[in-house]
Amino acid sequence: MKLLSQRLGKLIWVIYFFFGAKASGLKKQSIDINNHQYNYLISKKFNPALDTLVLLHGFTGFKEYWFGFMMPLKHKFNIISIDLPGHGSSSFNIKKSFLDQSIELIDAIKTRHQLSQFHFVAASIGAWIACHYMAKFPEQLKSLVFIGPAGIAVTQTSEFYQAVDQQKNPFWINTQQDYNQLLGFAVFKLPPDFWPLSPFLLADYLNHQPVYQIIWNQIVDAHQRIQALNLLELSAFKGKKIVVWGKEERTFHSQTLEVLKQHVKDIQVFICPQSGHSVQVDQPKWLASLVLQQLSQHPNN
Repeated sequence: MKLLSQRLGKLIWVIYFFFGAKASGLKKQSIDINNHQYNYLISKKFNPALDTLVLLHGFTGFKEYWFGFMMPLKHKFNIISIDLPGHGSSSFNIKKSFLDQSIELIDAIKTRHQLSQFHFVAASIGAWIACHYMAKFPEQLKSLVFIGPAGIAVTQTSEFYQAVDQQKNPFWINTQQDYNQLLGFAVFKLPPDFWPLSPFLLADYLNHQPVYQIIWNQIVDAHQRIQALNLLELSAFKGKKIVVWGKEERTFHSQTLEVLKQHVKDIQVFICPQSGHSVQVDQPKWLASLVLQQLSQHPNN
């Protein structure tokens, strides 16, 4: 019964991915780097007259998280949504760090599709990666849109990190209840348990969890906080800088916004109502409208 449940759940998930990609005008592509395969979604009709958005999900996320955000932007931007190393259907090379693999992957995709410049729309740890990429290749980027960015050093402790400090890291799960608790830190409203999809998603997460643990240990400091970004480098970036923050954020502390406004020149902050950490999941149409409005006004567009 358990095996049947997981197979049916996987079938539903595959169908959802198929129709989500079709509705968003996307196709799946793969790229091999050092004998490891990484996957991403890209606009079927790549229009050279349009700007390109490169989407980076958060820790334990995957490229399809963005479907609700990508659909309204069909034909308005070229879109590339990446499964980061060790996430979704992308491989993980244990001989290289998660950060180095991610930067190499983004650069390889940029080169393959001959992108001279693009915009990052990046969530949580994806924003952390985008900052590191920007520090290395600032000339490639038109703008940075961060959603609940990781790696901002603060003195206050969020609900998520209170659990981490009690040796109860919500990312490390065993049961459906654990998984639901983790989702509660990501989204404003938990989706209902749905057989057979819920058991499949739990099993899929557990299959990925050993790699997630390797990645986590690479990206955190001695206090189990995401390694702090260099805000001087971020401030020096000449393109548009936008931070989107869910009003009901529980993963990171709101002091993050104070630190960014204090140390990053010309950064814009937008608060999304009825949203938690993952605005792209909670309020995808709101986010798409904001991105369209803000990036369409970019002087380089």
